[in-house]
Amino acid sequence: GSRPGPLTEVVAGCGELLVARGVEETASARAFILEVHAAGEPGLQRRDAMLATGQGLFDALAADLRRRHPELPPISPALGLAVIGASFELCAHALRHPDDDWLDRLRGAIEELWLLALVGAPAALD
Repeated sequence: GSRPGPLTEVVAGCGELLVARGVEETASARAFILEVHAAGEPGLQRRDAMLATGQGLFDALAADLRRRHPELPPISPALGLAVIGASFELCAHALRHPDDDWLDRLRGAIEELWLLALVGAPAALD
């Protein structure tokens, strides 16, 4: 298979996929992100599986980056889950407020979140 492009392109693609799914399948996205608790255990299990898939993608990107850039600091094993959960929360906000301009900002926020988590912010508090 082909290798992914630069990290920013890969991350932008992940954010775009998440946002595009919400736009194309709004009812399903609302059910999955906002109303999943009402579905009971089967819905929560499917949500857990989706979170695990996203966490696996994040973890694979982080591991690949650290192989190629060993100077990057290690990350918490739960960081991928936190990033995916935060990405879902951003989508939940956009689904709850469909009339504002959050959709375009959502893409950028997800991309920035992933990049910050993957490579870290510069040490500003030394």
